[in-house]
Amino acid sequence: MPLSAAEVDPRSGYCAATRTFHSIRPPLPLPPADLPLSFPAFMFSLLPAALPSRPALVDAATGEAVPFPAFLSRVRALAAALRARLGVSRGDVAFVLAPPGVHVPVLYYALMAVGAVVSPANPALTAGEISGLIALSGPSVAFAVKATAETTSGFCRAVGEAESAQIGSVGRLSWGAQAKIVHPETGVALPPGVPGELWVRGPFVMKGYAGDEDSTSKIMDSEGWLRTGDLCYIDKYGIVFVVDRLKELIKYKGYQVPPAELESLLQTHPDIDEAAVVSYPDDQAGELPVAFIVSSSGSILHEAQIKEFVAKRVVHYKQIHHIFFVNSIPKNAAGKILRKDLAKLTLQHIQSKL
Repeated sequence: MPLSAAEVDPRSGYCAATRTFHSIRPPLPLPPADLPLSFPAFMFSLLPAALPSRPALVDAATGEAVPFPAFLSRVRALAAALRARLGVSRGDVAFVLAPPGVHVPVLYYALMAVGAVVSPANPALTAGEISGLIALSGPSVAFAVKATAETTSGFCRAVGEAESAQIGSVGRLSWGAQAKIVHPETGVALPPGVPGELWVRGPFVMKGYAGDEDSTSKIMDSEGWLRTGDLCYIDKYGIVFVVDRLKELIKYKGYQVPPAELESLLQTHPDIDEAAVVSYPDDQAGELPVAFIVSSSGSILHEAQIKEFVAKRVVHYKQIHHIFFVNSIPKNAAGKILRKDLAKLTLQHIQSKL
């Protein structure tokens, strides 16, 4: 039932009866339904002929601003490149995995300008969740951007079909970027194919935390290298693969076990909907990998079945030692697993056995 003007506050658009906010903007002059017009072209047609010089986009984190003329120019140039170099055309589905930044609207507008359908994903999602979105959307092209709070986004990108086909990678380093894979304990730089901490350097890296030299020195060295805290490796083709966060690694008898690797494996089991892996303190081993499992509806899973499933597919030190069946995995608003909450549950389990 349509609302009358009297029911909606003209200042806020709020309707007390339904407790709903409604738009108070006037309707946009939509083009005829039979006119072949893309969304970006329509939006740009609403701008004045003399484009304003004020910012069209502003990155709240870095302060980077893109004025309207530059925004339109970037969109048109990228759209042309998408057509010519990648063959993206009307009806193609483009999967975009990227953190917030001024580059994202440019990419979205360029994709829509060539008629592609954008399927966005949150980088905070787990590998299993991302795989599910890819399976659901069925993309013909994918874009992934890795970023940290201390860098502007885009130190590496996947360009072209061959690079985008590398599952689990974030592409090659962008122009001007440098990276090292460093052993977390010895500080020795590692060769291709060997996992270690990713260090990056380039014009996209911050100079330091303002007024906090102590914090800056903990993550940056005197040569401008930023320690990302990411466990990565770079293959022989220069493709960067992110394995996990260093602080989340499980230390088992001197071995390092990435939880994300085990989570991805567990989520390939047909009777597991969700999985999270955390450490469990142990006097002899130091830490044990344990898993929290959300079973599929109607399935009957036992701890021994899951342990056997994992044991057949990993080396001995990556095996799961305990299974906790739960109704849901705690996550934050961005979809990231709240490992501290799970750690509390393991602690409660230990205390209950005392």
